[in-house]
Amino acid sequence: MKDERCVFIILPDVTNDLKDEEVLEKLEEKNFIILKTKKVHLTENEIKEIFDFTPEQYNDINEFYDYIESGLSLISLIEHIEGDTISKLNSLTKSTSILIKDEKYFECLEYQCNLKCKNVPFYYSKNEWYFIRDIDFFFPSYDNICLERALVILKPDVVEMNKMNDIVSDILNFDLLIVAIKRGVLSVERAKKLYSDLVDKPYYNDLIDFMTSSKGI
Repeated sequence: MKDERCVFIILPDVTNDLKDEEVLEKLEEKNFIILKTKKVHLTENEIKEIFDFTPEQYNDINEFYDYIESGLSLISLIEHIEGDTISKLNSLTKSTSILIKDEKYFECLEYQCNLKCKNVPFYYSKNEWYFIRDIDFFFPSYDNICLERALVILKPDVVEMNKMNDIVSDILNFDLLIVAIKRGVLSVERAKKLYSDLVDKPYYNDLIDFMTSSKGI
C-alpha cells in the first residue's frame, strides 16, 4: 500500500518572517493533516545529507547551504485527507521560473500567505524514495508507531444536547488525532448499511429512525 504521507520543510526565509504557522494553517484549510512538527536549526552535515540538489536560482550549491543554515527550519509530517499528497503539494508550490501569474500562481502558498522570499521557501519529499529517507532522518521513531484509524459517530441526541464540543475535547485529551469532522443527516440507506448486523434485532427499525433523525449526526 502506498504511503500517502510527506515530509514538508518550511525554510528560514519563511520562519524568520514568522510566517510558518500561517503556512501550516493554510495547508489545514486545504485538507492537509499536520501529523507532527518540530522546529530545528539544521547543521551543515544534516543539510548536505538531505539537500543533495541545487535549486535553479543558485549558481553554487554552497549558497543554498548557507541559506538553510542561516535560521530555523520547521519540519513537518503531513498527509492530505484524499491522498495523493505529493501531487497536491506540488500544485501549491511555484517554480522560481514561473513568470506568468495565472490561476495556478494565485493558488500557491507563496501568494496566499503573502510570502516575500528571496530564497526557496519550502522543501518536500518529491517521491516515495525521498519520503522513506526523509522520515527515517527527521522522525525515525514516529514511523515505527502503528497508526490506527476509527470512525466515531455522534448520535442525534448528542447533537440535540449540544455536547459535541465536550466529546471532541475528551478525544483530544487522550492524545488522539482528529483527522476530519463532518456534520450531516444520515440517509436511511447508509444507516441500514451501518447497522446491517442488527437487522434481526427487535429495536432495528427504531434505531434506523433515530439515526436518520433530522437533528443530524
